[in-house]
Amino acid sequence: MQSTDILGRLKQTRSQIIFQALLFLIWTKDTVWVFAIQVIRKIPIVGQVYNYVIPAMIAVAIILSLPYLLRQARATDFLFCIGCVVLVLFSYILYVENQPYIEDQLLTILISTIPMFLLGVGCLYDECRTVLYWASLVGVAVMLMYQISLIVSGDHLRVYNMSASYKVLPSIMYLMVWAFTQKKIRHWLIVLVSVALSLSYGTRGPVGAICILFIVCICVFVLQAKRFWAKLVSIVVSSGWVILILWGTPLMNLAQWMSQQFSQLGFSTRIFDFVISGEFAYDSGRQMLYDVIFESIGKSPIVGYGIMGDRVILDGKYCHNIALEFWCDFGIVFGSAFLIAIAVLAYKALRKTWRKESFFFIAMMIIMIFVKLMFSNSYLIDAYFFFMLGVCVAAIRSQPTEIMREAE
Repeated sequence: MQSTDILGRLKQTRSQIIFQALLFLIWTKDTVWVFAIQVIRKIPIVGQVYNYVIPAMIAVAIILSLPYLLRQARATDFLFCIGCVVLVLFSYILYVENQPYIEDQLLTILISTIPMFLLGVGCLYDECRTVLYWASLVGVAVMLMYQISLIVSGDHLRVYNMSASYKVLPSIMYLMVWAFTQKKIRHWLIVLVSVALSLSYGTRGPVGAICILFIVCICVFVLQAKRFWAKLVSIVVSSGWVILILWGTPLMNLAQWMSQQFSQLGFSTRIFDFVISGEFAYDSGRQMLYDVIFESIGKSPIVGYGIMGDRVILDGKYCHNIALEFWCDFGIVFGSAFLIAIAVLAYKALRKTWRKESFFFIAMMIIMIFVKLMFSNSYLIDAYFFFMLGVCVAAIRSQPTEIMREAE
């Protein structure tokens, strides 16, 4: 009996390790493996099927980590995933005009997006935080080396790169979370380099998400700090940020100086140009999309237009706003109900993890998803949206044994 128990524990440990390897693989998929794939495609025979290498690795890792995932997930979690699939299929059947757009993204939704919810449920922070740190560090390092290689080769990066900026955003934001919780100078130096990398892409959304996370973390430290000096330092730092953001002269001087430095290096100065010109809040034409969607919602406020209905209305484009997308897909009533449910889930997760290290990770995921889906992308094809939902569920179910943070 004892040998059977030991064997069972070894199998559990093995499946947990494989799950962490799976998490590392997925977290670095868009930052590390996107380059590794280019090497793989040059290998004889293997190069002919290079597009299937990473999906195959993920599939094998999922199968081997099933014992761990099945211990963490509950029947309701699988029912949620099945319900999401049913909604997609109902929209496909009931809304003929939506069919081409659903067909185009169906495999992504069924294989890469919705299952990320189960991965989030299995992501217990105290067990996965180190894996996430190393995955983030490697991802940022690879993306930084690629940027530097372009400069060395004579290419310039003055044109912004929104895709790369959002791909590396989870890694940059997690490194900031790690720096806040570990409180060591070397981690903050890594954060500074990572933020510079984000600025070099010239995309406002990711930079805004990073700033919001920084301010939220400072505010949390002020509220949770037990010592007077810790509160004082936090208040001074946060006040400095507010002054820098609201008071025009220091911000303008900093933007001009940073623009000069980035220009000399060959990096995009788009972020600083927006600040200098006073057009940082420019909507890049999104307001026109919003106006069309608002008008369409008014014509069908009860039932909406089905999943991917915004693509039909906008001739293949998505509306770049998660609230409008839910209202457009499901109508005002059901769309609002879904949004409220997401907000309640996020609130419960944050409340359950207050004074725990995982609070910062959950706050990071919520901020990243909120900023990204309010201005870019679509929840249907954003795997991190479903991962965030799963992480919140896992946090709500977490036991009191999770790592506690000492606020100083």
